[in-house]
Amino acid sequence: MARHLAQLNIAWMRGSIDDPVMADFVGAIDSVHKLAGRSPGFVRIVPDNGYQPWGDPKALPNLTVWEDINSLRDFTYRSAHGNLFSKRDKWFVSPGRAHMALWWFDDTGDGPDYDDAIRRLDHLQQNGPSPEAFTFGQPYDVDGVPLGMPSENRMKTDVD
Repeated sequence: MARHLAQLNIAWMRGSIDDPVMADFVGAIDSVHKLAGRSPGFVRIVPDNGYQPWGDPKALPNLTVWEDINSLRDFTYRSAHGNLFSKRDKWFVSPGRAHMALWWFDDTGDGPDYDDAIRRLDHLQQNGPSPEAFTFGQPYDVDGVPLGMPSENRMKTDVD
């Protein structure tokens, strides 16, 4: 059984998914998913099936699985996704709370699930980074050992 990295992020939309303010973002979703599928280290996207975190219709969840943290970081910030990410303020509001969590799990091919992912995000919000849920700025290896990351790799999206 492989140990993989799970990544949850929640973005709070400026309007509903069909609001004109979201049109450019919605139009880019398929191409970003295709890019992820071609990216080194990508394993899969976990379908959200209409999941609404905390019952909030403007909270847009994204749950993905990766082989390692470097592959996820490269996709997030150094690929065409990074260009889209840099425009996020057009479509999303700052949540004022933890909105991204990473964690390692034993991948049997059917996880992780959104309820556990939200639980981990809430744990990160309440307790800070740990092997249970961490950030790019304070990552952990597959054995739960903190990894030292150069300061230039710390992203403003981290909670720490």
